[in-house]
Amino acid sequence: MNENELNQFRNLLLRFLGSESLSVKKDRKRLKEFISEILTYYREQRSTSTARGVETALTHLLDYLGNVFLDEIELRKIEMFFISLMKKAPKGSYNYLRYLRACFNKGIEWNYINSNPFDKIRLPKRQKSEPIYLNRNELEKLLSKITNKRLKDLILFVFLTGLRAGEVVSLTWNFVDLSERNIQIGSDSFKTKSRKVRFIPLSNEAIEILLINRPKVFKIDERQNFVFTMKNRFPFSTDYISKQFKKAVREAGLNEGLHFHSLRHSFASTLARKGVSLYKIQKLLGHSNFSTVQIYASLDLDSLREAVSVLDNNIINNKKEWK
Repeated sequence: MNENELNQFRNLLLRFLGSESLSVKKDRKRLKEFISEILTYYREQRSTSTARGVETALTHLLDYLGNVFLDEIELRKIEMFFISLMKKAPKGSYNYLRYLRACFNKGIEWNYINSNPFDKIRLPKRQKSEPIYLNRNELEKLLSKITNKRLKDLILFVFLTGLRAGEVVSLTWNFVDLSERNIQIGSDSFKTKSRKVRFIPLSNEAIEILLINRPKVFKIDERQNFVFTMKNRFPFSTDYISKQFKKAVREAGLNEGLHFHSLRHSFASTLARKGVSLYKIQKLLGHSNFSTVQIYASLDLDSLREAVSVLDNNIINNKKEWK
């Protein structure tokens, strides 16, 4: 048996034994330590909202399993974990599964485990529903419940541009081009969710909001010249604007399912209803996956009516032929 055959035999044997190296015992990683490492990675490499979601999913897992070794996590235990989790968080469980799969795939890359137990988990298919969004009248009703003028402008600006919460609070004046009527989202100092830079053209109303909020004097460090700030010129936090938005929703008596992110859906839904192509909506929102914007397809009723009208034309033509 030559050296190559010996290596092949050794790899097969190790795979059968469930370890990638003879020294796996000394490299075994417990869940709590792995969580600490993976969160450090996500906080550096991913958006704040993604890191927060990962942390929540891993916390649920640690609470259920305890501080076990990663290579001791069996499919049966994971299945029981999700049965429990679906009762507590039926909607969130789908996102948690996605996060946990990604985390444990990273565990494979880091040679902590050989296989991902979450790859075999299949949750019940859920009914896909249209995103909840605001029309202009509902938006005006919501804005009437907010006394902070700067916050009002921020909310209206998101309604007109489709920005994420993290994107709008991080927007600085050096990425606003009033002459070209657009804003740049994404830079070396601010990483977008998709890690891609995109440009968003501005409507007249969005331009007007920017002109109203444009300071007369800019700070020396242009990176600190945030577009939307509190009275003390510090930027808003995502938690603050989300809580204030939700408070206004309740005071206005609007749909309880509305959240700050619904403004982004409102922007996309308005465009879809006006007949803007899903491809253009995808580019404006900054989604890397086209399937993400297909939820807005059913909102373009005019084009759908036009498609169905083909049947009416066929019937008319057939009647003429019958005569």
